[in-house]
Amino acid sequence: MKKKFFLAGIILSALLLILVECNPDKRVRMKEVRQFTETMCRSDEHIKDLKFYFRRPALRAEMVYEGPLEKEKLISITEDFKALVDVEFMQKIGDKYWGGARPSGFELYIYCDKDKEGNNYDYSIYSQYNKTYKVDENPDNIDGYKTWTISGAENEGVLYKD
Repeated sequence: MKKKFFLAGIILSALLLILVECNPDKRVRMKEVRQFTETMCRSDEHIKDLKFYFRRPALRAEMVYEGPLEKEKLISITEDFKALVDVEFMQKIGDKYWGGARPSGFELYIYCDKDKEGNNYDYSIYSQYNKTYKVDENPDNIDGYKTWTISGAENEGVLYKD
């Protein structure tokens, strides 16, 4: 009997591993994202690349920025993304890429003066729908992507909120 449970556990573990590995990043190709990317790249010649990806449960963007990134510019970039990433936009992402479920968070990785390789980003900007990691629709737990956290280098822990 124990042998059957052990074997069932191994099979279940293998299936879960396959499901996790079969959930690759999906490149986000939507009109709003394309327009935003074009605007960002045109408005700042230091932005060399900007791409959006979805992997449940979150939306991620990766930016390659050439040159020094001052705190004021980092906050300006956050403002630009904050104007895009709201509950309505994230619901559109969920509708297109996740069968109607809204992504729980957004994260922007900024790579300065280098190509993207692994997790060697210089800055991370993060926002999420819920205030806590508990996913629920309790009004006391909904932030709605209003709080933005910037981390990396000398700006570690800078918090940006409405």
